Amino acid sequence: MATMDKFKAAALAIVIFGSCIASPRLLRAEDLSPSLGGELYWQGIESVSWSDNRSPTSAFGSDTGFSLDFTLRKGNLKAQFSAASSILGGSAADALFLQDTQQGSASLNAFHLGPNGSTPDWAIAFLVQKAYVSWTPGYFFFSAGRQIVNWGKARFFSPADLFCKTAIYGLVPVRIAENTVRTGFTFGDWGKVELVALPVGQLENGKFGGRISGSAFGVDAGIAAAREMGYWQLAMDFKTDAFIGILGECALGFQESNAANRDIKATLGLDYSLGKTLSASGEYHVSYSWVDEAGPYQKLVFSAGFYPADLFGISAAYSTAFPDGANTINIGLSAQIEQGASLLIWTQYSDTKQLTVGGKISWIF
Repeated sequence: MATMDKFKAAALAIVIFGSCIASPRLLRAEDLSPSLGGELYWQGIESVSWSDNRSPTSAFGSDTGFSLDFTLRKGNLKAQFSAASSILGGSAADALFLQDTQQGSASLNAFHLGPNGSTPDWAIAFLVQKAYVSWTPGYFFFSAGRQIVNWGKARFFSPADLFCKTAIYGLVPVRIAENTVRTGFTFGDWGKVELVALPVGQLENGKFGGRISGSAFGVDAGIAAAREMGYWQLAMDFKTDAFIGILGECALGFQESNAANRDIKATLGLDYSLGKTLSASGEYHVSYSWVDEAGPYQKLVFSAGFYPADLFGISAAYSTAFPDGANTINIGLSAQIEQGASLLIWTQYSDTKQLTVGGKISWIF
């Protein structure tokens, strides 16, 4: 995403949010329920890589930042604004610079380049995570602004999330919000019909879609469709919550002008939890394009967490990709220092001959 487009997206979300909360109906003091929370943190990452024909090299990166989450409620009206800002140094600034220049990033970034003019000494990032208003009178609902439209059931790879992208940091999945308009009806606890629009410039360049979902006999399922500039996506998903949760998702994409130009993505998964003490999940993901001669791309992820007490916990994850992807192992230890303050230490090993060790200190208020 170009820098100007990022500014436009952030400005649009803030304008929608600000104009709605500034309306006379919301500004009346009676029955207003504001809440404010956030996080302050510092994290450091040391990465070591090596190969058969060269000596090991290491790189250190740091990330210092904060996030704020403000919510205002009045009856069936709700306004929420979430934003985060951070200062990155070393390899963390390098990674953000590479992503920003090659693929684009969701955040607004500023870089201070080093003497060579090609790599940054440090960077500042600002991200509007959410900025939306919602209205839910009875069975009808409406929301507009920067929000997360999460339709899929999978944790890591969710083909049914037609209006929501997932970024994976290490092996931690994070849903990315978009500037959307969302409306529909709920039918008690057993069904929902919704329409979503993601406007981009001219109307014909936007993305539009909808979903029908329902619950019966312990199974949640849905079907969805979306269209963006002549590209269609048809998706379906389900999840059962018995002793072990079973989930599945599939999305077929094709061009109106050339139906042979198709692609398909699918995910199957299992999950299990024992209260807040134990959790485990596994997902298998496959994607295939009819115009790509490389064959299907496959990914397998397992994760588990054990939290025997409120003061500490341990988590682990393993991922592999086919046919030529890397095997990766993550192990993390977390501890509660005092009320709201916590410490996380983690390590990641990849058979591409790279070892990473990181630590994070955070305070949630």
